[in-house]
Amino acid sequence: MWGTRRHSLQIQIRLIVDKVTEPLFAEHTKELQQLIEAYHVDAAQAILLALVEQEQRRERSSVPTSRDPCRSKLVSWFLESIASDSYLGIILLRVVQHTRVSPKGFCERFCHEVVPELGLRIGLELASLDDQEWRREGRDFVRLLVSKVLEEAGRKNLLHLSEQQVRRICEVLESEKNTAALLSTFRERYADNAGLGEHTSLRSNPMDGNKPAGGEDLHGAATIMAATSTAAQIVSGLGPSCCATTQALKDVLQRFQMDVNTVAGLVAVMTESYDAHGAQTWNENVLVAVLSEKNPQLSWTNVFRNLDQPEFMVASPAAFKWLMTVFRLGAGEKAPYPLDSVVGLLWKNRAGQCLFLKHAINAPPELFSFSNSPHMQLPLEGLHGGKSAVGTPNEAWLSLDLINTLIHLADQGYYNAVHAIIEAGAKTCPELVLIGIAQSGHGEWTLLHQEVFAMLLPSYIGNHANSSLVLHRLWPLQQSRVIQAMAEMHAQDNSVVSRILDIAQDLKILPAVLKAPQRSFAIDVAALASRREYLNLEKWVQECIAEEGLPFMSACITLLREKNVASSWRQPREGMKEKPPFVPLSPESSAIFFKVLQANSASMPAELVDELKSLYESSRQGNPGFQSLKGPGAEVTQSQPAEVFAPDIEEEANTLFQKIYTGQQSIDDMIRMLKGFKGSAQQREQEIFACMVHNLFDEYRFFPKYPDKELRITAILFGSLINHQLVSSVTLGIALRYVLDAIRKPFNSKMFKFGTIALEQFKPRLSEWPQYCNHILQIQQLTQVHPELVDYVRRILESGGTGITSFPTPAAQDPSFVREEGLEADGKGNGPHDADKDGDVSGVGALLATMELRNQKTGFPGLDASDLKKQASEDPVHSHQPSLLPGRQATDPVHSSSQLGNGMPHSSQGSRRTTPQPSPQPSPSRSPLMSPAIGPDTSEIGR
Repeated sequence: MWGTRRHSLQIQIRLIVDKVTEPLFAEHTKELQQLIEAYHVDAAQAILLALVEQEQRRERSSVPTSRDPCRSKLVSWFLESIASDSYLGIILLRVVQHTRVSPKGFCERFCHEVVPELGLRIGLELASLDDQEWRREGRDFVRLLVSKVLEEAGRKNLLHLSEQQVRRICEVLESEKNTAALLSTFRERYADNAGLGEHTSLRSNPMDGNKPAGGEDLHGAATIMAATSTAAQIVSGLGPSCCATTQALKDVLQRFQMDVNTVAGLVAVMTESYDAHGAQTWNENVLVAVLSEKNPQLSWTNVFRNLDQPEFMVASPAAFKWLMTVFRLGAGEKAPYPLDSVVGLLWKNRAGQCLFLKHAINAPPELFSFSNSPHMQLPLEGLHGGKSAVGTPNEAWLSLDLINTLIHLADQGYYNAVHAIIEAGAKTCPELVLIGIAQSGHGEWTLLHQEVFAMLLPSYIGNHANSSLVLHRLWPLQQSRVIQAMAEMHAQDNSVVSRILDIAQDLKILPAVLKAPQRSFAIDVAALASRREYLNLEKWVQECIAEEGLPFMSACITLLREKNVASSWRQPREGMKEKPPFVPLSPESSAIFFKVLQANSASMPAELVDELKSLYESSRQGNPGFQSLKGPGAEVTQSQPAEVFAPDIEEEANTLFQKIYTGQQSIDDMIRMLKGFKGSAQQREQEIFACMVHNLFDEYRFFPKYPDKELRITAILFGSLINHQLVSSVTLGIALRYVLDAIRKPFNSKMFKFGTIALEQFKPRLSEWPQYCNHILQIQQLTQVHPELVDYVRRILESGGTGITSFPTPAAQDPSFVREEGLEADGKGNGPHDADKDGDVSGVGALLATMELRNQKTGFPGLDASDLKKQASEDPVHSHQPSLLPGRQATDPVHSSSQLGNGMPHSSQGSRRTTPQPSPQPSPSRSPLMSPAIGPDTSEIGR
């Protein structure tokens, strides 16, 4: 998003350039001139880029066309309009870097009609680039133009060039082969035209052999040029050689008064040309000594307050270091740099200001520091990751004056340059950059503000180690922007609502978040807050309807619709690879919305009432716990389905399952954790254990719809629970029955795969249950598909087994239990439905008979969560003598009230009911344990 403004500007300029015609030439060029004045380098770059692209299109055209005179006129106008600007080189460099135009012959094609002086300047700029091909093109063009001009006989005063340009042209010609005659003619012609006679300084190179020119030569040249040139122009033209010795510089400057502005001009041109002379650089000691001697009262601090000179550019860190060395030598080692002269205001030479700030920010504190900035933000103490509370060592990003200056420079056409500076700062201390931007700009919200917030804020709304520190500082500064960022993140992924609610509680800003203008976002946060008992949802919804009316009711219905549509994505679909992030509403929250909306339906248009009814019916069909609700048109009351686990327990169990399926936690680690939970002295951990086992077993009916990868993970976890003795009593019996039922399914079914994988996990324990082994051996298809497993089980039986040889008979523990289930027990506690061939009905046979009858009565073998909780709190982790199905109460809560897959615990108050209810029939479209990121599989539907 950083290039948004630049891209828009390029499009605008390209449209203008493409429509330029002769009749409207003045109007179009005036429009382009206004853009140059407003956006400076960025606009000039865009214009030149558009002209270059236009020339490229003409050359690539399959139909040869001659150059349009109007286009040539536009090129000449543009180049001449920026000829006086100091950033022509920057423009050329940017265009060269951002186009694929061939350097060969570029200047002759593109600059064929410009005046020679401008053509030479363009050639010299290209000749100074780092790219070898472009440097060669610039040098060739300079030689071509010089030859062409000098060959025109009888002309005088051909070129109006500065001394510096003459020097650079001479350097180019000297570096070329076979140019001695041309170089000699050029020097003679220029010297004659300038009235300099036979002066040595122009007829020979004072820098030949890297030796400084003689004092007499420099003095003579300076004397002649002083009549029409400034001190800065003379020094720039002569180069570093004039500053090689104290006497040489005195000779050059003897006719000038060294006031503050003159010295600032000298420092500016020396800084700008610091990197242009190779190994020979300006001697800072000579410079300071001579100027201080010429003006003992000179204030070097005031000199540096006046660096806003047209020539001032800091091209490299080395040039910046030289500049700061000059300041230290002149003003003193301990003198503070006049920071208010470069931040807190805008220079006329904004390009020079940008470059200065760029290098100042990156400088070490001993070279440049922002610690004396008039306006500073507070250090951010306590940052994680070893980050400094002040950011960079020179405290640049604590300076609000710096950040404000950068914001204004960005608005003045230097957005790209500022963007690069901000981006570099965000890599080292994003927290301080974000907070600094938030409290800068004098109340205006600029494009730069938007870009920085969009880039940095989302990571702190997420699970960042420094989130709390940043958001506590950021919230008082930009409340509406923080809420807007939250809402935008929620729109992309509504699963972030849990994290947003955590932040709201941490910052104590829930009321403000619930007032967010993005009402669907606020309503979703409110629903979750209600589940966590932070909010009375019914009262809040009613108050919002009273205050906002129909728009809020529409927002509620929109949210209900979105949740309903998102839920349908969880249904198996052919070819579906991904599902959007989805956090469902709990039945309690849905019931409250339907109840309050129905109560206010008289204020709704008919189409909204119809949609409300449709959504209600859809919700009832998709949520078994929603069945007791009455629909719109009658009195809607909140359901009170049987709840087994508190909402926070359900949520924690969901999170742990999701970690397994997404690979964040291994099954071995999960088993170790569950062992700890089961034997924990903390009630919460025991309940999480019970909830996870309960929900895993409750998912059995949906296993055929699981994708292969997730089914395998589930099977390994399921079998590991048995192997590690994490289930016993009722739970163990159900687990063994489920595995046995699964391996009886067709060998090519998913349930058969589930059963065999789960069985492999608890093979070491099979010797404890010989009767169970007998049942396994009776499954014929297992012999064909997994003969090795059958051999293993057969060897157990042949060896007589070890450990526990059979389960205790249920009737032996509590005969009333058998009678309660409808079994006719004999005096030995044997039931008629599970007699083996030898008549022995003890052990597993009785277990399976009991469960078979329970299945007939209820439609599905239910798992009593209260038994699980009792097991978690009373049974030891390693119990080798599990009891089978202890006596049960007549009023027994059923398994269907709380399901992990739909994430819908049924009471925001955490109450539990024990009223018996029928188990719901399996839904053909659910895979509840699946994380929303896991796509369902449809291959097993209908098996």
